[in-house]
Amino acid sequence: MNVVSRLLGRSTTTPLQVHMERVQACVGALGEMLSGLLHGSLEDGRGQAGEISELEHRADLVKHDIRESMPRVLFLSVDRQKFLDILGTQDAIADKAEELGVLLTLRPLTMFGPMREDFEAFVARNMEAFDGVRAVVESLDGLAQLKPGGQDANRIDELVQSVALHEHDAAVIRRGLLRTLFSHEEAFSKADFLLWRQLFDELADIGKLSEKLANRIGVAVGIH
Repeated sequence: MNVVSRLLGRSTTTPLQVHMERVQACVGALGEMLSGLLHGSLEDGRGQAGEISELEHRADLVKHDIRESMPRVLFLSVDRQKFLDILGTQDAIADKAEELGVLLTLRPLTMFGPMREDFEAFVARNMEAFDGVRAVVESLDGLAQLKPGGQDANRIDELVQSVALHEHDAAVIRRGLLRTLFSHEEAFSKADFLLWRQLFDELADIGKLSEKLANRIGVAVGIH
């Protein structure tokens, strides 16, 4: 019996929700690493990055089980390709968390004072975008029976829009962080400058992928 078959004993759980539990674990562990960076306590970065890699592997196992089970069971009233596109986007969030975990281990980074407030807000907005799309996925058991325009559909549409708002806010904050980084370029070694810039770009991908996932779900169930 594969992972999905065991976990789907909970009657209200869809395959995407099973996988999202694994993705959430990856993003949560990444959040702990980012908190360590903010507060100067990222001491066991390699161990934490290894934990994220293990969690990402578990997410991959669920993803593969879902794909293998699809010819027999499909829980959503969407076509197979749309379902696979949604699953792939969701899995990309776990992949990105793993990449960020590794990035944070490449060399020791010290939080630069003038960036601290914006960086904390940047992390928060991207995590809020993810939390928003997680809430959308958690509602999918009801979405299978929804009709566009219904009360529940409108509620889900509001969640999808909130994900887009958080991603937009994160993008605005990222621009400010880049301005700060470039205006204080002399305060960084070349390696640290490049690493911070890559960190901003890849962390922004958490919000972007969350928005993409929310939009794909909205289209698949007829809300958008």
